[in-house]
Amino acid sequence: MRKIIFAAAVATAAIAAQAPAQVINTPTTFRGFRIEGDIGWDRARANGVGQNNMGYGGTAGIDGQIGKYFVVGAEGTYWNPSKMWGDNNGNNMATNGNGGSVSTKAFQEWDASIRMGFLAQPDILLYAVGGYATTRERTLYTGVGGTGVGGYRNVGWSDGYSVGGGVEYSISKMFFMNAQYRYSQFSNHTSRQRATLGFGVRFR
Repeated sequence: MRKIIFAAAVATAAIAAQAPAQVINTPTTFRGFRIEGDIGWDRARANGVGQNNMGYGGTAGIDGQIGKYFVVGAEGTYWNPSKMWGDNNGNNMATNGNGGSVSTKAFQEWDASIRMGFLAQPDILLYAVGGYATTRERTLYTGVGGTGVGGYRNVGWSDGYSVGGGVEYSISKMFFMNAQYRYSQFSNHTSRQRATLGFGVRFR
């Protein structure tokens, strides 16, 4: 799955890189290489329990226009929950049948995605995004004496997918801002939601 997503992202980037030459007379500014900083709300969920937090990250991508109204691109995203609300990185607690406690903590997330959008106006893009996602997690189980069940600690990466959408506004030919919602689901029944504001610069 990871190889398929990355291959699709590379192919989309190649299309996006060629697209600007075909639409050079269009007034849209949604073309070329872009980088942005993101900040917003984060909610990690595991073991049936979720926790809200704040987070920050960044995105780098490339876009091109197809026809008069459509934009296609590929991007890579980094996201990290912050310590703004005390216990960082989406810490979750649950009690299992043996009486012990399970703590799952989700750390940073990396995404490789394809983005497709529709130009509602020359300076307003409505888009959907989706692709491969991976997150670093720690699972900590505290056993209970007399049950014969000991504790353990496991740290590793969990793979999955990420989907979402948003709206992007071109402030000028070089600068833009966007608002986006994203949902990520991972293979160990852990998920994340985030709603972000992004501010960036585009190079054409």
